[in-house]
Amino acid sequence: MRIGISLLHVLPGGIFGSETYIRNLLPGLASVDSSSEYFLFTNPDNHETFQVADERFHRVLCPIEARPQLRRVAFEQFILPHLASRYRLDVLHSPSYAVPLATRCARVVSILDMLYRVYPRIIPQPKRLYWQISVPLSARRSHVVLTISENSRQDIMKYLGTAADKIVVSHLAVDDRLAKARLAQEGHQAPGKLARKPLPAEPYVFTLINSIKGHKNLLGLITAFRICHAKLPGFKLVVGGGAGIEAETRRIVECHGLTEAVLLTDYLSLEEMAWLYAHASAYIIPSLFEGFGLPALEAMSFGVPVTCSHAGSLPEVVSDAGLFFDPKDSAEMANCLGRILTDDALRADLIQKGRRRVSEFSWQETARKTLSAYELALDRKNLGVR
Repeated sequence: MRIGISLLHVLPGGIFGSETYIRNLLPGLASVDSSSEYFLFTNPDNHETFQVADERFHRVLCPIEARPQLRRVAFEQFILPHLASRYRLDVLHSPSYAVPLATRCARVVSILDMLYRVYPRIIPQPKRLYWQISVPLSARRSHVVLTISENSRQDIMKYLGTAADKIVVSHLAVDDRLAKARLAQEGHQAPGKLARKPLPAEPYVFTLINSIKGHKNLLGLITAFRICHAKLPGFKLVVGGGAGIEAETRRIVECHGLTEAVLLTDYLSLEEMAWLYAHASAYIIPSLFEGFGLPALEAMSFGVPVTCSHAGSLPEVVSDAGLFFDPKDSAEMANCLGRILTDDALRADLIQKGRRRVSEFSWQETARKTLSAYELALDRKNLGVR
């Protein structure tokens, strides 16, 4: 097969979302597919980022930036179909929710979750309107829809009416870059400062929240930590995120009288993330919704016990390797956090189960499922089925 993958939406340098997905998927495809030829449509910002050490992978630099989005979407819809024809593609994979509608080859779209339908009010109106039009249309016009959890598959069927046999689930796995950074922690070398902040001296609970949007449930977490901290004052909470959420988070923390107990970081490097995972007493995910919940697997890979909400895909990903709570019940969240910090037998059990659970996810398996989606899309296209 001749397979194209659009990377036009990806901005480099991130540790969340699309870049992690694509950065790990590409070498996975190279390892499981020995016959196909791949064409990666890049933008000027990420062209040097996505290099695969395999002569079957070709980068095609496109003269369009990821932002502003409107120009990029226009390029994808009107120019990318011509490039697909020029390179005689059998399949074009669009990993970010929307496909070029006019391509003649088989079309695969990745719809990672249905957040814009489950929690529409947290999405800015222009983007929500775009998704309300483009996502259902892309799902209908694609030959296969790829997603990352069974929970997202069910949401896609519910909200878009997509047939079950058209959806392929390919779970994610721990970022290979983070796995390498984990090995560097064996010497317990601290990174000096942590995103320009002092390292936590006390035992701490760690969480990554890269958005103050309501579904991340930051306020619920702070409320629960205040309850827990009153009983266990020796622990701190480290919230890893970014400059975009720091000011609002600090305001919430101050309102709860937790200024000294909560450490807010700027964007974290992989090395800083690895250090925080490696030295955390527990990891907590308070979300009201998750399309996958990759940090749960990341924490487990560092031998950190996980407590998380029972919302979205988290039970599917964590299985029996975590302690679950109702994200809307701060008292229950606090109780679970207290148990995971003080019950040594529970901690040991969750750590053991977590290591076993994380071993069940791999990028090679993600790549195999993705390759099967490409093959299915081509079969459906040849049969005239969408």
